[in-house]
Amino acid sequence: MPEEAIKSRMTDLVFEQSSLVIMVTDRQGVIREASRYAEEFAGRRLVGVNLTDIVVDFEADLDLARLALEGGRQLMTLSGAGHNPESFEFKISDCGDRILYVGEILHEEREALRAHLLRLTGEVSDLNRELQRRTAELERLVELKSRFIGVTAHDLRNPIGGIHGMSEVLRQEAETEGDDAHAEVFAMMHESSGFMLSLVEDLLTAIEFESGQLRLNLEPADLDELVASAVRLNRLLAARRGVELALRRSESLPRMRLDRMKLHQVLNNLISNAVKFSPTGATVVISAGTENDSVIVSVADSGPGIPPEELPKLFTPFLRTTVMSPHGEKGTGLGLSIAKSIVDAHGGCMRVDTEVGIGSIFTVSLPVRQPAV
Repeated sequence: MPEEAIKSRMTDLVFEQSSLVIMVTDRQGVIREASRYAEEFAGRRLVGVNLTDIVVDFEADLDLARLALEGGRQLMTLSGAGHNPESFEFKISDCGDRILYVGEILHEEREALRAHLLRLTGEVSDLNRELQRRTAELERLVELKSRFIGVTAHDLRNPIGGIHGMSEVLRQEAETEGDDAHAEVFAMMHESSGFMLSLVEDLLTAIEFESGQLRLNLEPADLDELVASAVRLNRLLAARRGVELALRRSESLPRMRLDRMKLHQVLNNLISNAVKFSPTGATVVISAGTENDSVIVSVADSGPGIPPEELPKLFTPFLRTTVMSPHGEKGTGLGLSIAKSIVDAHGGCMRVDTEVGIGSIFTVSLPVRQPAV
């Protein structure tokens, strides 16, 4: 093979096969030729690109022509495609109207970087193991907390329920005997024990949701009766607050498969909240009907309304808004979050429309998938 052919073949191999950054520029720094490795590193065609466009730390006053004449070496950092810039040591040669750059990666720098990355990887692994340990410990503590609250609430439910029922019996007897003073005391006992009983039920339900153990006991339910029952349950509370309850049904509601106890808990929560936040002489309107393929139940009050910036707190457990009841009651911050979770579990949704100084409307929408016969 002629010598010129051998040299040409060697040049092709160097340009196409070697892991060298080889570039040939004109005197103005525009790249006229580039090796395969150089273009793969840059992630684009380099012919026609100015050398300064791919050099990260290029110095404007760097005299490359002088370095080429002196056969000098220059450390330059090139920007790569999809990875960090990398430093190369270039041998620069003057070839008349062209300048040749042959760059080799600095292996010492690469090894130092690799060692640093390995050290960081080890530190991250240690932190990850510590995080997993602490997460497991936190989960154990949360489970213990939930178990403690659940056992305590369960043990409190029966005696509080007994006090709640007995106080109502005593109140009725006192009223029958004309003993207004004792009737008022028993009424206060009944109301306070009712609040405690509601709190216990909310805690038990919250624990079910938190542990992922909530189970819906779906069975055929008469929605008309559920709504009417929730209204009856709150009439005494409303009467004591001087608030009227108005039930408006445009039509009979379909029978559906629901968890009657939990849905009754939702309705009771919405109505009792509306009563607590309505001023004396106001009317709470409970509306029920159907819309498309859903049952719609809404509870409207004429209370203080909720500021827009506080709406995210409504359905977040244990968070309470700054809105004050005109009767002085304070909530637990659990009722609405539980109510929404129960509605969500039924495949429905809950929304609130509110205006400060006007009142709020809480609406429950439940899909009628397969009405129970």
